Amino acid sequence: MSSTTTTRLDLFKPVPGSSEPFRATDHNSNMDKIDAQAVTVDGRLDVAESEIDALQTEDISLDGRLDVLEGQTLNTRLTTAETDITNLEAEDVSLDGRLDVLEGQTLNTRLTTAETDITNLESADVSLDGRLDVIEGYGLDPRVTAAESDIVTLDGRVDTYDTYNLNTRLGTAESDIVTLDGRVDTYDTYNLNTRLGTAESDIVTLDGRVDTYDTYNLNTRLGTAETEIDTLQSDVITLDGRLDTYDTYNLNSRVGTLETVDTGYGNRITALETSIDGGTP
Repeated sequence: MSSTTTTRLDLFKPVPGSSEPFRATDHNSNMDKIDAQAVTVDGRLDVAESEIDALQTEDISLDGRLDVLEGQTLNTRLTTAETDITNLEAEDVSLDGRLDVLEGQTLNTRLTTAETDITNLESADVSLDGRLDVIEGYGLDPRVTAAESDIVTLDGRVDTYDTYNLNTRLGTAESDIVTLDGRVDTYDTYNLNTRLGTAESDIVTLDGRVDTYDTYNLNTRLGTAETEIDTLQSDVITLDGRLDTYDTYNLNSRVGTLETVDTGYGNRITALETSIDGGTP
């Protein structure tokens, strides 16, 4: 006589042909094990059913949220934003060329020279005026004679000033200033403030649309783009103010910084498009 057990539930079973009896205790033990397994399986099925119900509910919720995203026309709106950014980049290139022309005029150096010459001339005039007042107040012949000698000396010094060609140089400086004024008038006709205002309005509109991308982490990724747009807007406004007060003469490097920001923003928008719709414009 011999017996064995099943692999999974460890149920008692006689080996066929061994004359091993199948006792009531063996039968009851087998039934208890089967019953315990049935209870376990039933509990696991309950858990599985609950999880399936939760997944079905989540699926319905996700379907609704996807319907909302599909209704937002994300690709079209990002294409509009890309067009606005391209226009801003073109405006930056135009401003950079005009600023290169201004920088080539060496206006700061030439005006500094003119200012120095004017200051020296004014100082000489003040000195001469004071000395003549003293001479006129005394009215004594010997002292007038000495004053005349001083005047001769002063005249020689003034002759030296004549060699500086101040009138011609100041005339040149005045002509340059008139020319520069005309060029700045030309910048006024470009209507930069209104056009930048339009760009700022477009960026604000884009910011509002990007706010709807907060599902699936879109809000965070577009938040980065908004930061770059805000930086670009600030730099363009600053550049417009500095163009009006061009005497700072550091415009080229700042425009370069603005171009770098534009490039970084364009790359991030491209990456954002790729992550949203595979890069299709």
